[in-house]
Amino acid sequence: MDFDLGDEQRMLLDSARAYLQREYSVPTRRRQFAAAENGLDRKQWGALGELGWLGITIAEADGGFGPDLVCAMGIAELIGEHLFASPYVQSSLEAATLLAELGNTVQRGRWLPAVASGEAIVVLAHFEPGMGHDWRDVQLALHSDNDGAILTGRKTNVAWGASADCWIVTLRDPDGALSAWLVDPLTPGIFAERYAGIDGTPMLHISFENTVLPASARLGRSATAALEKTMAVSMAATCMEAIGAMTKLQQMTLEYVKIRHQFGAPLGSFQAIQHRLVDMFAKVELCRSLGWLATSHAEAPAGQELALSGIKAQISDSCRLIREEAIQLHGGIGMTDENDTSLYFRRLLALEKHLGDQHYHFGVLAGALAANDGAGLYD
Repeated sequence: MDFDLGDEQRMLLDSARAYLQREYSVPTRRRQFAAAENGLDRKQWGALGELGWLGITIAEADGGFGPDLVCAMGIAELIGEHLFASPYVQSSLEAATLLAELGNTVQRGRWLPAVASGEAIVVLAHFEPGMGHDWRDVQLALHSDNDGAILTGRKTNVAWGASADCWIVTLRDPDGALSAWLVDPLTPGIFAERYAGIDGTPMLHISFENTVLPASARLGRSATAALEKTMAVSMAATCMEAIGAMTKLQQMTLEYVKIRHQFGAPLGSFQAIQHRLVDMFAKVELCRSLGWLATSHAEAPAGQELALSGIKAQISDSCRLIREEAIQLHGGIGMTDENDTSLYFRRLLALEKHLGDQHYHFGVLAGALAANDGAGLYD
């Protein structure tokens, strides 16, 4: 993978940075979640389509401007830096990847151009109550109905689900394989409960009660390989968004200790504080390198699961260190809703846990080493 940006890539990322600096701020995030029932301004979302953000992972033949995973991850980092609340990862990365991998001509033609333009939002409904972080552990089973499906069960933690025009629901086939289905949220037999995540992100619990899906709603046959790629892309985007948020929080903390006085001197003048700031900076830069490594693995994820687990473990652990150090150095004011630090703290906590925190991924690595008697530890 080539990480040297071309002129068009630089222009897109520069325009994205300028747009967020001009049009979005942390107070905007507060107003967005307080005023909008779904937390999303559809007019603003359409504007992102015009700017080219939403089609960057979609091929030109499907109405997009890509695929360009490097540029997409650059946008994810900017989203983290500015705490930009949107279903960018859920619709333009996760759903677009699944549609491109599994969709037939009709399905791709119906949804991918609409996703690229911002006309439609499609999100993945994958995780289930009690599922944990192993994305393969899908229990919601379909019962065949003339090649269609009847399902009863639940999906949970569906970010931006209330804003979506379509869900991609993952199911367990009678033969044990994973499948993915396009589901209209207005289908009879669907009940959705809204709630807010720890960082304010709008979420859904979805219940299916004898919900009937037509055969035409199925995406391809077995979805396992496509889901593996989708989860790798989502993990890389989660890492890059976390890097953007950590970078901003480290910079905010540095500026704060320059102006906060204690014992007659700026906090930043004390060597012990300087050492902690250096540790924060070093962690952020380490994570930045790991984030781009995750991006390269996401493009060809086969056989890279352990490498991605190692990257996510390190970045999740860094999310914890950066947010805790920021609160320690800001003091009590850093925990108040009025201070931006608290919002970055909560977003980093959500990103740390998403797709597995450091404890889960260290367990994955330990299990792999134990299974191979330690072989491959230094490969």
